[in-house]
Amino acid sequence: MGTLVAGFWVLIGVLEAFAGSDPWIAESIVLATLIVAAALAVAAAWWREGLGGFLLLLVGTVHCVFAFVAAGHNKLFAVAIAGVPFLLVGT
Repeated sequence: MGTLVAGFWVLIGVLEAFAGSDPWIAESIVLATLIVAAALAVAAAWWREGLGGFLLLLVGTVHCVFAFVAAGHNKLFAVAIAGVPFLLVGT
């Protein structure tokens, strides 16, 4: 499940990086960093379950906080989409 969720985020990030027309701002850089961190956490989970689970919980928490702060409206929906899947997988 973590591989699917992280893969989805990587796909979205790559498509936005190449096909997106919006300029890179601080919010874009933070989100790109979180996507890479989530992918690395999933890879760590395949290698060491305990370490990967901890990293996924950490990345999921940061995703939740970032989504809550960055979302203009529907903050809880943004949190549910961005961070909760990583929290569930990490748990």
